[in-house]
Amino acid sequence: MKKKIASILVCSMIMTAAACAKTSESTTTRASSKTTTETTVETTTESTEATTTTSESKEETTTTESATSATEETTTEGTSSEESTASSETKAPSTDVKYDASLTNLVITSERKALGYSVKNTAKTDYPEAFFVDEDILYFSLNDSSNKKLNENVKTFFDEYISKVDKEYQQELNKMLATAKDGKEPNPSSYYPETRITRADDQFCSFLVRSGNSTTTNYANFNSKTGEPIKFEDVVLDKDALADYVKEAMKKNERITWKVSEGIVDKIRNGSASFALSYDGIYIQDDYHAVKVSAIHNPAWFNMDMFGSTPVYYCIETDVQDVIDWDIDGDGKTDKITIESTEGEYNEFEKLTINVNGKENVLKSDLGESFYGFYDNAYLIKTDKGFYLCITTTVEDDDSVQTMFKINDDGTLEKGSSRGGFINQCYDPRAIVMHARTDIASTCYYIATNSMIGTNGQITEMNNTKQRISHALLTKQDITGKLVNEDGSEGKEFTIPSGSAVLLKTYDDSKHMIDITVMTEQGSGETIRVPYDDSNYPVTIAGKEDRELLMGMTFAG
Repeated sequence: MKKKIASILVCSMIMTAAACAKTSESTTTRASSKTTTETTVETTTESTEATTTTSESKEETTTTESATSATEETTTEGTSSEESTASSETKAPSTDVKYDASLTNLVITSERKALGYSVKNTAKTDYPEAFFVDEDILYFSLNDSSNKKLNENVKTFFDEYISKVDKEYQQELNKMLATAKDGKEPNPSSYYPETRITRADDQFCSFLVRSGNSTTTNYANFNSKTGEPIKFEDVVLDKDALADYVKEAMKKNERITWKVSEGIVDKIRNGSASFALSYDGIYIQDDYHAVKVSAIHNPAWFNMDMFGSTPVYYCIETDVQDVIDWDIDGDGKTDKITIESTEGEYNEFEKLTINVNGKENVLKSDLGESFYGFYDNAYLIKTDKGFYLCITTTVEDDDSVQTMFKINDDGTLEKGSSRGGFINQCYDPRAIVMHARTDIASTCYYIATNSMIGTNGQITEMNNTKQRISHALLTKQDITGKLVNEDGSEGKEFTIPSGSAVLLKTYDDSKHMIDITVMTEQGSGETIRVPYDDSNYPVTIAGKEDRELLMGMTFAG
């Protein structure tokens, strides 16, 4: 049975609620606040779905989008600098922030390495039919002619990272082959580490690599002009205050405590925490999950020269308190968006109260509008149509739904489309990498690159070719198709024999063709292209039902 709402949520940040205020940008020591009226808004709009493909990111130089301001340090009226530093409560920013949109995005190409091998189950068990070990890595390369050292350092970072995952994959493959040879049942192993770009412009370049099933955890932060690495102490000026802040947030929010360990606090305190830069703060990683902390909201703890500047289009995720501090009306002053979730009996949200700079919006859970489940996080996204708020809710365990809300000038929210998928790479609205589900040869996932620029504010696929993520399968029958050349063109006819380990790597949903690659213990072999039909269930590949053609598939729903 197909799932109607599909996607895997691999990267969700966690936050709690906070109050709202607005800070004046000036050179004085007093911060002023803007207040507005409050209203309740019910949102009921039709929902649509979309999906998409792989990524390359380019950006032209743009002019300053909002007023710049002085950077001298100030404090909130009635609050000492010591109190501001030590307190974990939500306060108005105590330091002026320079907002501009004059940065240029780096030229980034996304690449993928997929390996996998499968053997028939010879143990005396009915299930599964086959055992597998595989890896699937999304990684990136730069092509910035102005900075050779940055290109080299990014390449070195990913080369070392891939080498570590490859080593773990080979160790598990050898273990599986030895166990299967003895007629015993090995444990399947999958290495799907997630690589996320959190920032990539001509000022800074940051990547966050989450380990997944792998024990490999990496991060990288570079000065884009010099190519030199950025250290934790270059960014965080008060590690103890930041550690106390995260510790307090973990006590208040269960969504944090089940995803990150208490050890993250010690890592922050001693400066060993893995981190990555965003435009408004930092992500702090703990093995597989991470927490986001806003520097705009806590300026006394950070080197504020690193925050506030963006390209013309950008994405900002809510922080650990479910708050976004940012200039959303272009006046050079800090506005505030807060999100508060009211939960039901099973922790699913009943309503979200979203306050946009003093304007209250109440969004109720609605199954018919694909707006329901567990609230996860939200993104403020600057597009050519203005600002949008993308709300992520989780359904069916690991599946998620993205729902778009246009932020109007008066602070009200206007509901747009909902769709399956999760934002894996969300720093550039022109190249948002998302995962979604496919029922082609089992319930699995694919990678697609989407855009929100020139799309009337909706997440829209950029082309029809999708990169499929799944474990290695075994062929039950011969499969004949056209060989795929290195340039993607079709060659002569070739037959993959029965009993071969294969990966289904890419497919084109406009031409309804899928590429199947022969896998060996040493790596990838020939790739053939064959037609598929997913208009009915079960899906057919090369004119045959997928379950009759391939061994080792898993199904859900």
